[in-house]
Amino acid sequence: MARAIWEHACRVNGLTKQRDERWTCFRCRERARLARVAYSVVEQMSRYSRRVGLGSMGPHRKLADTLLEEIPVIRCEPCAGTGDRIVGDEDVRDCWPCAGTGVAPECWDAIARVRAQVIQAYPGRARPYPPERSSVVWQPRSAPIRTSSTGGSLLAFVMAAVLVPLGLGGGIALLREGRLFDGLYLLHIGASMGFMALLGSGVVTLRLRTARVVVLVLLAVFVLLFLLAIVNGVANAPE
Repeated sequence: MARAIWEHACRVNGLTKQRDERWTCFRCRERARLARVAYSVVEQMSRYSRRVGLGSMGPHRKLADTLLEEIPVIRCEPCAGTGDRIVGDEDVRDCWPCAGTGVAPECWDAIARVRAQVIQAYPGRARPYPPERSSVVWQPRSAPIRTSSTGGSLLAFVMAAVLVPLGLGGGIALLREGRLFDGLYLLHIGASMGFMALLGSGVVTLRLRTARVVVLVLLAVFVLLFLLAIVNGVANAPE
């Protein structure tokens, strides 16, 4: 099924983001709007047949593509060549002028002549043409909104209430005693746990790829500080 692509331009930081789920910006508190529709490969094949009146696969494609390249194909202006028109807040319907093809109606006669030539050579590849107009309104599929579970929220609360003060407080205390690496190690644990708690509670939202990079960086720093603390402890151990 076609997927909805949602877009939001934040008034606070000026950034524009797109996702396959609808969300509310936690900075400006505005809802994302439906920007476009993404189609699967099978759906794109069906739309090709609707646009030119020929099958989307087969030995006729080489001839059809060659002949179609020789005629001017004008993009439909009302839908900008997408074939879709967004209705209201989250609904979609076929563009009425181009019947959902994305091609301006003044090009249909030229496409019909190309179609006739191809059908003459490959009779079994014909599909209905010209396309019928439809005013049916439908909703593209959106990814389910990710919500944190009760267990996840409880775990985030425990991390924030226990581990963060323990790590930050213990790190500052060790730094005051002059134990640099030990203090930095505990500070990093406290800061990392605080970040993970915010991420798990949904206060901070990151794309999956960005979240993975951040977690890997935090893990690398954790390992480095751990090794430095161990080496420093061994070096300063009494003989």
